[in-house]
Amino acid sequence: MADLITRFERTGDPARRRGILRSLYDLATAGQADLGPHRDRLEALRGAEADPETRGILLKLLMIAQTHATTGVTSAPAPPLRDTTPTQPGRRLEERYRMEDSGPLFWGGYGDIFQAKTRDSGRVVAIKFLRGEMAKDSKVAARFEREAEVLAWLHARGGHRFVLPYYDHGVQDGRAYLVTAWATGKTVKEAMQSFGNRLPLAIGTALMLQVLEGLAWIHSCDVVHRDLKPSNLYLCKKDGQYTHTWIGDFGLSLLGNRTRFTAEGARSPLTPQYAAPEQFAGAHEQDARTDLFGWAATAFAVFVGRPRFPSERSVVKAGAAVTELWDQQIARCLAKNPAERPATAAELLETLDR
Repeated sequence: MADLITRFERTGDPARRRGILRSLYDLATAGQADLGPHRDRLEALRGAEADPETRGILLKLLMIAQTHATTGVTSAPAPPLRDTTPTQPGRRLEERYRMEDSGPLFWGGYGDIFQAKTRDSGRVVAIKFLRGEMAKDSKVAARFEREAEVLAWLHARGGHRFVLPYYDHGVQDGRAYLVTAWATGKTVKEAMQSFGNRLPLAIGTALMLQVLEGLAWIHSCDVVHRDLKPSNLYLCKKDGQYTHTWIGDFGLSLLGNRTRFTAEGARSPLTPQYAAPEQFAGAHEQDARTDLFGWAATAFAVFVGRPRFPSERSVVKAGAAVTELWDQQIARCLAKNPAERPATAAELLETLDR
């Protein structure tokens, strides 16, 4: 196992390097190799790798290594290698998806979003392309890649009903793309606007409990979202009724043990009304409690009808009709000191969902 990784490190030819990784993948998925002890080494290699296809394979190996390290099982089902291996022959997007002719339906901060259908099942999907001029910005490109890799990671862990479903990502003709489920409703921000900026209490309460459940699962997968806000939550409809929400937009998330960040700086992509203080304060630990601040700031907007001012922590004092328990827990999560917040989303969910 270590010999194959060393061979990969010493080989310069891209095709041979990918061949070595595929051999490693075959051994691991056959239960003949334990990648757990090599997790940190694989993560370092992936971080230094420039070739998108090779990075995709390294990500799959890292997923397997994470499973081996946490469960001790070396024969568990592995994520399919093809899911994140870009531009393989016969795997062009137009051969797998039927694109709508109307062009992009949405223009995101750094991507164009098209609606499409899978050719085999007719499933409606969203295909987001990194916009050409934005790809020249290394930070933007890194955020797009991070979002795709984290969604692929979560998909490999089984997915969750309150997390945006992932289908595919890669690079085609020099353009990075990400394929996810198509949300049939609106973002929470858009839904708030349609209700006069404040969601009905019953809808808002159910929504925030769903987000909390999704967060608890995301955190169990070693991911911290870091960018929770109404525009990053997607509502799904069936027969004209909102049924559930999906947590999306993982471009600023943390995966694994990479928990330290320097200060975000003046051109931060974060939204100040929803980001936790430690996200702007330099090299501080960021963990589940960071997301609980974002969750509470979002809950404040949902229940009150506007983003909070920095000094505000009580939604009741701001005019919301929530219970005393909800008001207390939202205020706890909005504490400036992470140590004063609930330790985990699961703990908070258990407190609120009684």
